[in-house]
Amino acid sequence: MDIFQETSQIPSAEQMPLPQGSGTGSKTVLHMNLPEISSLHPLAQVSEEVSNLFSLLYDPAIKVNEDGSYSANVIESWEISDDETEYIFHIRKNVAFHEQALGYVDADDILYCLNFIINQENAALHQYAEGIESYEKIDELTIRVRTTTKKRNLLFLFSFYVAPEEYYISKNSRTMAAPVGTGAYSLQDYTENERMVLICNENWWKTKPIYRTIELTPIAQEELTLGSDVFGAYEMLFTDSMTAGNLGITGKTNINQIRTPYLSCLVPNVYNNVMSDANLRKAIAYGINRTEMISAALMGLGEATLTPLNDNFWAVAKMAHETSAHDQKLALQYLQQAGYERAEDGRHYKINSDGTRGYLNIRLLYTPSSGGYDLNRAVAQSIQKSLEEIGIGVTLVKQAAENYLKTLEEGSFQIALCQFYTRQDQDLSFLFDESYNYGNFYDSALRQALNACKEAVSSENILQAYTQLQTELQEKMPVIGLYYKEHCLITVDSVSVPSKLSFAKIFQNINEWQEKESSQSK
Repeated sequence: MDIFQETSQIPSAEQMPLPQGSGTGSKTVLHMNLPEISSLHPLAQVSEEVSNLFSLLYDPAIKVNEDGSYSANVIESWEISDDETEYIFHIRKNVAFHEQALGYVDADDILYCLNFIINQENAALHQYAEGIESYEKIDELTIRVRTTTKKRNLLFLFSFYVAPEEYYISKNSRTMAAPVGTGAYSLQDYTENERMVLICNENWWKTKPIYRTIELTPIAQEELTLGSDVFGAYEMLFTDSMTAGNLGITGKTNINQIRTPYLSCLVPNVYNNVMSDANLRKAIAYGINRTEMISAALMGLGEATLTPLNDNFWAVAKMAHETSAHDQKLALQYLQQAGYERAEDGRHYKINSDGTRGYLNIRLLYTPSSGGYDLNRAVAQSIQKSLEEIGIGVTLVKQAAENYLKTLEEGSFQIALCQFYTRQDQDLSFLFDESYNYGNFYDSALRQALNACKEAVSSENILQAYTQLQTELQEKMPVIGLYYKEHCLITVDSVSVPSKLSFAKIFQNINEWQEKESSQSK
């Protein structure tokens, strides 16, 4: 009896068809900005910019797509046991490392990477290593991994960059040794903080990208300002700047937005008598005009979300309303269900015990953003404007970072504007653990839904679990989503990026990019 599931039962784990590339490596030189590099170890925790760079030099074992689904890659297929605690991974044949002497990827290389991540706290994916019981080599192209419990994010753990054991075994996580992987490009030349040159990997196992050479040099911050001629020297620029849109020039550049794990949300303190009412929390959620907020406060660089769930995640069902979820009529209905009446001037109130009107006014806690632009204040003001339009008064309470955190931890607030770096596997349980459950929301049904998401392994079970979690979050609104921050890859108009870009791995589909005649040369 075959105790393993077929690979096709796992989301997007199709057998490759290799992606169709757009060229075979022309003589085009692509000029990009060189990030500040503190480590060149592919498995170390590095900055977003360096991780993006690594996506040119290394292939992931399993590819995580922009929507969080999985695709076969250097690991070409896998099976999962009936009890969903044992995985068999099959390695693609003839995936060559940049250095010919290192040969092809085999089980020892994959086990080296896995062992590094499990045993190094500063490894990039270490947080996903919990629950692994054992891992072993079956043969040169097959490994087995056992987990202590059902573990959905094991496949996310396998999104690590594949590195050769023989080359890296003697190097620590801070190594600045020349990077060696299997990716679309290999290193030709590197002078720290001055210049890096990458050349197309002639032995890459996928269809080659169109760019023969990529040259990276640093960019001074003052060059990233409105009106600068930065694209006179660069064809491509990655930036997390709020003013990235200022570098866009109609007809000359393209702005490709990248959804990040940075979540901004409102945390209601349910210990507060007013915020304990789920109908009021839902009224606030639907009363906020996120589209206007993103346009004005974030200069367009954000993607709205009603709950903390990333609704771009493949397992999140489409909502009954638009993602922006701005519905004043629905918000007013929830206010009515919460027992509020509407005064002649539009404000909402309840009758006090002495017969007077107690007008609804909430205190919104926030801390100023660092830097020259106070984004948090702009977002808080946008929330204030939206809610006052439906008769909810808002008083902004500004606190310095240290006092703000203390207030959150003590629970001495009504509702707070918060930012979290979420997990890319969409495990949201941290929001309701002791460390970050600032809103003091405890609910057994929500806890069960969160646990079901962590344990679901098959695509059917994952979809079912997240559908239930989405229902719990929308019905109870323990955390009110606002937006996920976006970063940008800006290119000259001759560079065409046909698909959405994955956070920290923006070049993993570079062989699908195309080149067209630039309007600058017409």
